[in-house]
Amino acid sequence: MSFTKDQLIEIIKKQAEDKDYFIEEDAYEYIKKYIDESQKEDGESFANARSMRNILEKAITNQATRIVNVPEKTKDILCLLKKEDFEKG
Repeated sequence: MSFTKDQLIEIIKKQAEDKDYFIEEDAYEYIKKYIDESQKEDGESFANARSMRNILEKAITNQATRIVNVPEKTKDILCLLKKEDFEKG
């Protein structure tokens, strides 16, 4: 099933919230750009929830690497996914 860009943004937002993560506002611009580029490359086959789950999982992995050396990990630090976490995809 194909989704619009706005629907895909809502899907990734919900997936993140279900895992107790919040996506930084700046990251959404990158995600939209990623969707646009991927839809151009992959056509309609890209626009699905699985694609959003995959980039979210990569961002979570990148976030873990980014914060590994942070001495005091607050809940805010542990739950926030930044633009850079998505860019490292």
